[in-house]
Amino acid sequence: MNLLTERYITMRYDPEKKKTVCLRKDRIMVEEDRKPADILDDLCRRLGSGLKGRTDSAASLLNIVKKIPVLVSEDIGLIYFPVTSPANDPECLWICYNEVVDIYSYGNDRTEVVLCGGIDIIVNASRRSVRMQLKRCEEYIRKLNDNKREFFGGV
Repeated sequence: MNLLTERYITMRYDPEKKKTVCLRKDRIMVEEDRKPADILDDLCRRLGSGLKGRTDSAASLLNIVKKIPVLVSEDIGLIYFPVTSPANDPECLWICYNEVVDIYSYGNDRTEVVLCGGIDIIVNASRRSVRMQLKRCEEYIRKLNDNKREFFGGV
């Protein structure tokens, strides 16, 4: 599978299987023999960076230490965010920010996330928490663009 052309829209590690269960845009589930962090690191490296550099940058610009979004590609704005803290939740779900259409409350501390292509998923996080993650992604992209304009003028 070429992750650059057929990217995953969600990724969740299954510790029992020791695999990451990934959902593609075409609704096909794929199992990877590695953790989401390794998949993200591979994507970042193929595009000229690394997961550590990406998370360090986002953490610094956003002044956060938990639930740090990962910008895989600045060129296309491809960014993934964790629904919960990957450090505290080994089964943390990662969602591709670019695929999110809308979010709705779904009972207590659960949220329905509507993705492109009519895919709906229910996550174990409040709407407020998911909305905060989306805002972090938007803010990170905005700050990077502001920095580009400041450093390079008019870009």
